[in-house]
Amino acid sequence: MRWYDIKSWALQYVALSHDAAHVHLGLVLFLGVLWILRRQPRRLAMAWAATLVATLINEALDGYDWILWTGTINWTESLKDIANTMAWPTIVCLLAMPRQQGSFLSNFLAKVR
Repeated sequence: MRWYDIKSWALQYVALSHDAAHVHLGLVLFLGVLWILRRQPRRLAMAWAATLVATLINEALDGYDWILWTGTINWTESLKDIANTMAWPTIVCLLAMPRQQGSFLSNFLAKVR
């Protein structure tokens, strides 16, 4: 059974499209890792990085399946999946960063105000 078959099997039991599944699972993974690392000072960056690593592994497995089916990788679909998965984790990190003193965004916002 290929990776794509496993994902398709799982998606038939939830009322989500492929793209919506990426959005929701990315946020769930991010929040889960964030909760596990809740006492770590760099928890946002670590949760974001863990979500990115999981996304890249998923896309590598998808790319392998695409190569078997078509002889090439569907880069447009892969980039869209990465963007969908990382959208909310990235937004959460950007919104939370100004609260962390010394961050690039907090320094920038202090100068703009």
